[in-house]
Amino acid sequence: MAIQISGTEVISNSRGLNNIASVDATTAASISAAGVGGGGTLDFTADGAISAGDVVVLNSDGTVSTVTETTVSASRSSFTSSHYPRGTFDYAYASAAAYDENSGNVILIYQNNGNTGYATIGTVGSGNTITFGTSLSMGTVRTPSVVSIGGGKFVVSYLDSSYRGVARVGTVSGTGVSLGTATTFSSYAGQSTVPITYDANADKVVIMHNNSSAYSSVIVGSVSGTSISFGTTVQLSTSSMTTYNKCVYDPVSQKIAITSKPSGSTIYGVVGTVSGTSISLGTANSFGTDGLQIKDGALNYDPTSQKIIFAYSDDSNSNYGVMKVGSISGTTLSFGTGVVWKSSSTNQITCVPTTTSGKVAVYGRGHFIGGTVSGTSVTFDSTLNTFDYSSDGWQPGLTYDPVKDKCVILAGWTSYWVNVYVFNIESVSSDNDSWIGISTQAISDTASGSITVLGGVNDQQTGLTIGTTYYADTDGTLTATANNYKVGKALAATDLLITEGNT
Repeated sequence: MAIQISGTEVISNSRGLNNIASVDATTAASISAAGVGGGGTLDFTADGAISAGDVVVLNSDGTVSTVTETTVSASRSSFTSSHYPRGTFDYAYASAAAYDENSGNVILIYQNNGNTGYATIGTVGSGNTITFGTSLSMGTVRTPSVVSIGGGKFVVSYLDSSYRGVARVGTVSGTGVSLGTATTFSSYAGQSTVPITYDANADKVVIMHNNSSAYSSVIVGSVSGTSISFGTTVQLSTSSMTTYNKCVYDPVSQKIAITSKPSGSTIYGVVGTVSGTSISLGTANSFGTDGLQIKDGALNYDPTSQKIIFAYSDDSNSNYGVMKVGSISGTTLSFGTGVVWKSSSTNQITCVPTTTSGKVAVYGRGHFIGGTVSGTSVTFDSTLNTFDYSSDGWQPGLTYDPVKDKCVILAGWTSYWVNVYVFNIESVSSDNDSWIGISTQAISDTASGSITVLGGVNDQQTGLTIGTTYYADTDGTLTATANNYKVGKALAATDLLITEGNT
C-alpha cells in the first residue's frame, strides 16, 4: 500500500521513494514503518578493504571497492615545426580561437606580420597533439575575434586596411573552412580590438568597437546563412570610455557583460540586454582603480560556477597576473577582489573555462595555470606551468575542447613565429559515477559484506544534518555541496536514506 504524507505519496506500492524534497520526523517515521529503513541492502565481495560507512563503486567483475580519486597533472605539447598552421614561417601578431561543437574541431584565426588574416581548422588528437586543415586567406585583417554560434557556423570580427569594423560568417566542414562575404558594421572602429560574443537566447552576435567619435560602442548582428546584417550602433556612455573593450554573454541572466576603460585607471562594467537587432545598456559601474591593463586581459564566462571571470595584468602591482570574479544582478555588473595567479610581470593574458574539471584555465606570456571559482573569488593550483618560448605575439587566441579535455592556444613564440600549443590544466578524475551504495560494516579484501543500496538507510555515518541532501564527492566522502552525484537525505546525524541511483 502506498504511503502518503499530507496527501503526497512518499512511498509507492512497490516501496519506491517519491516526492521527497525534505525529511522531517513524521516522514522519517512513515518511511521506517513501511519497512524501507530496514531493507535496501545487498551482499557484495570487496575488492580492497572497505570501512563501515564508505561510499562504494561497482566494478566490472561484480565486486565493490571504495571510490578512487586520481589527480591528472598539467601537461602541454612541445615546440615543433609541425605546429605551424600554414606549414610556413609567419609572424603572428594577433590571434583568436573558438571551439566548434558540430565538428568537434577548433577554429583558429590569426593576423600575420603583413596584416593578412588566415582561418584554419585544428583537430586535437591523442595526448597533446593537433593536426590542421588547409588554411584560408582572409585578406587584410587586424586584431581578429571569433565566436562559434552553433550548427557549424562562426562569426569573425576584425579591422580591415582602413580600420573599418568588418564581420564575416564562417562555416566549418570537417577540417575545411569557408567564409561568407565581408560586411562592414563601422566606417571607423578604432585601432584596437573588436571583441565579439554570441547571445544564445536572442540568437544574435554582439560586437564592441569604437565609433567615429572614438567612444566605446556595441552593435547587434543577425546571421542568415553565410551573411550577417547589423542594427544601429549604441554608445556605452557620454563619458570618456574609449579603450580596452571586452564583452561576454551570461546565459543565466541572458545578458551581455561589458567592460571598458576611459583614459584614467578606472575600469567600468556595463550590462547589455539584446532585443531584436538593438541592445539597451545599464548604467556604467566602476569596479576597479588598480591600474588594470585591460588590453592584456580577457573576459569570459564560467558555466561551472555560473560566474564571469576577468583576467588581466595589474600595472599598479608590477604587472602581476590577476583574476577577478564577477556576476550580473539586474543591469549591474560587479566584481570581487582580484586574486594574483602570477607573482611577476606578465601580459598577453587570456582565459577559458574547462568544463570537465570545472576549473578555469588562464594563460599569460608563456605560463598557464588552473583555478577553481567559488563565490566571488578564485583559488589557483599550486604549480605555474611554463611553455617553451622566447617572445610572444600581442594577442593570443585560446579555446577549450571539452571532448578531449584540452586547451588550444594560438600565438607567437620564438621570434613571434606562428605556433599552436595543446595543454591541459591540473584536474581530478574519479570513478564516483559508478557508486551504488554505502557499506554497513567493515569488509576485508575478498570478503563478503552488506551494502546499503537504493531505498535503504545507512546508519554508519556521523555528523549529518537532518533533512540535508548529501552527494558523493570525487574522493568518496559525503558532502552537502551540490556537486557530483546525489546520494540521499539525512534522517539523523548517523542515518542516511539513499534516495538516488548513481546518476
